[in-house]
Amino acid sequence: FFANLTPIFANWPKATGDETVPATIKVSGGIRDFKFKRLSASSALGTGDQREGQKAIIRAEKGAVIKNLIIGRNGADGIHCYDSCTLENVWFESVGEDAATFRTSKECGSGSFVVTGGGARGAKDKVFQLNGGGQLTIKNYVGENIGKLARSCGNCKKQCNNRKFAIQNV
Repeated sequence: FFANLTPIFANWPKATGDETVPATIKVSGGIRDFKFKRLSASSALGTGDQREGQKAIIRAEKGAVIKNLIIGRNGADGIHCYDSCTLENVWFESVGEDAATFRTSKECGSGSFVVTGGGARGAKDKVFQLNGGGQLTIKNYVGENIGKLARSCGNCKKQCNNRKFAIQNV
């Protein structure tokens, strides 16, 4: 575990538009630039509270880059990243159960997950959760009123010994 914590203050972006998402948006690799649109979950995805079992607003597959996005007050279960992905300048206005969950297809596979820029507010518990194997790198990030920035899966059937975190300029 490596951490370099430096106090920074962020200018939260203004939304360029609002959209209520009725079903999980799938991003199968490549770059998806949302141009700072605000996405909020419909009740079909969840309520944005601490309850488990809510659905993600976005499912990012291996190699996907999600950028310039605001997740609104009802974020349901936020973003699910599979195998390897990057979240760049993604802002969470009010974290529900998680802002983002990182997983690997194989139980203890080796993923490479990067969060660069962005921020999260109001996470009663955690902002990010690493459920698969591999490394989660978080850099140049801001958290306001959060319980914890990141954690390893606490209730996975198998605890992977290849989970690593690198945290810089948070």
